Amino acid sequence: MRARPDPRRADELHRAALQAYSRGGLAEAVRLLQRSVELDPSNGEAWGNLGVLLREAGRPDEAEQALRRSCELAPRRAAGWNALGAVLLDRGDPAGAASALGRAEECDPGFGPARINLALSRLLCDDLDGALESAQNATRLDPASAAAWDVLGCVLRAAGCVEDALDAFAAAIQRDARLESAWSNLLFTIPCSDALDPEELTHKARLWGGWFDGATPLSTRARSGARIRVGFLSPDFRDHPVGRFIEPAFRLLDRNRFEIVAFMASSRRDARTERLRSLTDFWRDTAGVPDAELARLIAEDGLDILLDLAGHTAGNRLPALAHRPARVQATYLGFPGTTGLPQMDGLLADRFVAPASDAHLYTESVLRMDAPFLCVDPDSDPLPTAPGRSGPARALVLANPAKISESAIRCWAELSAREPTLQIRLLYGSWRSELPKQRVRALFSEAGGDPSRLSFLPWAGRRECLREIAEADLVLDAFPYTGATTTADALALGTPVATLEGRGYAGRMSAALLRWSGFGEEVATTQAEYVSRAAELLHAAKGSERARRAERFRDSALCRPEAWCREFERTLEALADEEPERP
Repeated sequence: MRARPDPRRADELHRAALQAYSRGGLAEAVRLLQRSVELDPSNGEAWGNLGVLLREAGRPDEAEQALRRSCELAPRRAAGWNALGAVLLDRGDPAGAASALGRAEECDPGFGPARINLALSRLLCDDLDGALESAQNATRLDPASAAAWDVLGCVLRAAGCVEDALDAFAAAIQRDARLESAWSNLLFTIPCSDALDPEELTHKARLWGGWFDGATPLSTRARSGARIRVGFLSPDFRDHPVGRFIEPAFRLLDRNRFEIVAFMASSRRDARTERLRSLTDFWRDTAGVPDAELARLIAEDGLDILLDLAGHTAGNRLPALAHRPARVQATYLGFPGTTGLPQMDGLLADRFVAPASDAHLYTESVLRMDAPFLCVDPDSDPLPTAPGRSGPARALVLANPAKISESAIRCWAELSAREPTLQIRLLYGSWRSELPKQRVRALFSEAGGDPSRLSFLPWAGRRECLREIAEADLVLDAFPYTGATTTADALALGTPVATLEGRGYAGRMSAALLRWSGFGEEVATTQAEYVSRAAELLHAAKGSERARRAERFRDSALCRPEAWCREFERTLEALADEEPERP
């Protein structure tokens, strides 16, 4: 039998807490540490350990308070500052995290976890130059660290160095084949590559999914025949594309037939979060909850369907779904491709973004709605009006630098040669750093373009983005990973979009939106056609023609939330009636 700690001795309670945690007793460890710091509130290490465990327990407010207390009491303890930085990253405060992690680095320059987290915080602050320095230092400090290679890949991807990023993610997986974040980062990055086909995404997704073939399924109830209970799992129930595009479903689903249970997998909150929360029947805050515990919590809700809205994007909880906490599981909206998870039964799409000819690209059964793969609420955001700008022709690029391929840059250089006065403006947060700008300028110049025709504008919020679209003559879509949110915004404002339809979900998104909105004839299928279409479209929306294009979009199937939601309901009913295979 284990000896009980003396309840009057803070040091014994501290040791007992660490022992309880090593046995898997998280709740007991938290309780013992809380009693320990009550008895000895001056112990900075105990406060630090308490903060770390509170973070793991999904209690970010208390974790931050405990860690700040730890750093006050033990300001030279690198582990405490690192843990505080990690909590602030969780809470969407990368600037605060960078400050804390800088203190950790000062305390112990050889403390690897702090360098890794510092690279990540600088990346989220769009300081790519600083992030690259920290990430490279982390890999030099500990070349065997999978996490260091993973964060280096994230920085390289943000800078647009996609092939180097893929190599870094592969290096991370080579060092730790079960590192979930490295796999998801690899799978998210593959569609950005000029050199890889969509089949490579499917192949790698199957390899990742193979780790979960033997996962023990949880017991889930059969359909009751009452209202269909639908769970939505996402870290992005906020002012994010996923939050914006799922809101019509939350608002318009027939509550006589459906119940909505939302699982919020992030501690980030804003006004849209509260609005979405008010539209649900049940809301579960699950940020920081371990995968096995999250699976148990989902299973306890007795869902008929669980919709994953993240796929392999940041903050996803796919490993929890490997335990099949819901009777039927499907992925939708967040990630443009297959998950590879054997326990994922379906993928919701439409006939344009995931045609029958692409069925081999998905490990899930594709459910093609007879409606667009996403819905735009035309009244959700007030849109600026086009100001009637005069001067040289202006094209706008809204893509993440990772999605700006060498082939796309060559096409833009050719377009600029055809249009001698054309100015190309690139808008994204990463343009605050020199690294991605240097790459684009160099490739543009190599293709015969004049780099002085390029302007790089750091992202300053959605309102600025909409103003830039309204003032542009044309939006140049990147490829092979095409746009969705940015394309929808451009169409809403009547600004033409030049897009090249590729293969796979990521390569078809923009083309699908153009087809659903009645502009399918403007979709290019070759790079030469892309350049020609762009040259034509650059002068296609002058004066009243822009207003006519915007009205055409508003009258399209993309902007009919009620009709879209009825089709979404039919798709959910078909899912609920399925009896999935059990891997």
